[in-house]
Amino acid sequence: MVAAFAAAFMSTIATQLNWGASYLVNDFYRRFMRRDASEPHYVMASRVATALLTVISAAVAFRIESIGAAWKLLIITGAGTGAVLLLRWYWWRINAWSEVAAMITAFVVSVGLQTIGGLDNDRPIDFAHIVLITVAATTVVWIAVTFLTRPESDATLVRSTAAPALAGRLGTVLALAPDVRPSPTASPT
Repeated sequence: MVAAFAAAFMSTIATQLNWGASYLVNDFYRRFMRRDASEPHYVMASRVATALLTVISAAVAFRIESIGAAWKLLIITGAGTGAVLLLRWYWWRINAWSEVAAMITAFVVSVGLQTIGGLDNDRPIDFAHIVLITVAATTVVWIAVTFLTRPESDATLVRSTAAPALAGRLGTVLALAPDVRPSPTASPT
């Protein structure tokens, strides 16, 4: 029984580390920082990302005192990102920078409110303040970033699996993707 739990634990940890390194390298580093590097370079970057994620995860794990504290940490550091992650599928204007800005802002604001602002996430009223302020700040930032950066190209929208977002650009994108049709209830945003 202990071996089964240990195997499940190791499998979960390996999955999360591989997923995190894949996200950091393929979706961020390769796309925005080093577009033309060799495959061995990206493999090394993945190894470095995995090592860094392991160290960061261990540091966070040592500080967390309970499962409840872990859930609070996830809620607080992710507050405000839900809207951009959901609207990405429906609003063609949202791009990767909108999502990156939301994630960074949520983390910085929530950590800042706890470290500099002196709010304690173990006190219910402080927890509520942290979440509400983080959601408000994150929403303002990702909307601003959405309008200050270029939207995804038509080719990217056509290639993406975000077919509902295509309805927002009826003329141009639907001409490029004749097999995609908006639902009758879709509104041109």
